[in-house]
Amino acid sequence: MNKMKTVTKLKKYIFVTIGVLVITSCEKTESDTEILNIKEQEGFMSTTGNSDVTVADDQSGVIKPIFHMSFSAETSKAEALAKFEKNLTGHKQKTGFSFFSGSITKIPFRITTMTGTNTHEGTNGVVKIDIVFKTDKGIMTKRNFVLQGGREQGSIDTYELELTLPKPIDIEWMEIESATIKLQGTDGWRFRYISIYGYNEATETGMQFNSKTGFNKWLDSTCNTCWDSYTTISDDFIESGRYYF
Repeated sequence: MNKMKTVTKLKKYIFVTIGVLVITSCEKTESDTEILNIKEQEGFMSTTGNSDVTVADDQSGVIKPIFHMSFSAETSKAEALAKFEKNLTGHKQKTGFSFFSGSITKIPFRITTMTGTNTHEGTNGVVKIDIVFKTDKGIMTKRNFVLQGGREQGSIDTYELELTLPKPIDIEWMEIESATIKLQGTDGWRFRYISIYGYNEATETGMQFNSKTGFNKWLDSTCNTCWDSYTTISDDFIESGRYYF
């Protein structure tokens, strides 16, 4: 039994390490000087064309992370991952958190973002994400996961979240199909990487969704109540793995 647990944990760490290597391979697509000069001129930086959306965003249905850590640009990707894993374990032990509660099951998954390294590329604006999952029963969309905390210049932010499903679970597997990242307000944000990752230790299976090398997006709006959004496309992302129940 102990041997099986060791193999399971090893597979988990190998799967997560793949994500770390993908982060490490991120390359800049524009020169730092060019981007910095544009920002210093306070130009409008949205690259999505969706920056004037003023539709109401349902605040009652937001889903906050159970744990979040932010790491400065000086922290290596491997070191950030190791610290997050260690502190997340301590947080769960301290709070007595369980992913199984009564009539529901909470599926754990993780989102990591990397903010641009130039001046003004971080943001204090509200960031949310909607995720579309493929399942054996069809498409399942979960909205309004809130990525709390300001994303500082060059920071790596990692969030542990939960997907709540009713018991008994009537789907056999799920994959990540796409995601929509949303930013509110005029404090623009340039993000260079985003990853969504989920792993089931019981079945030793996992799903992962990573932006490709060279990924680069600006979210920015023309008013404080406006939302700018970016919906992932296959040319920008690599989807792999499947989460079995």
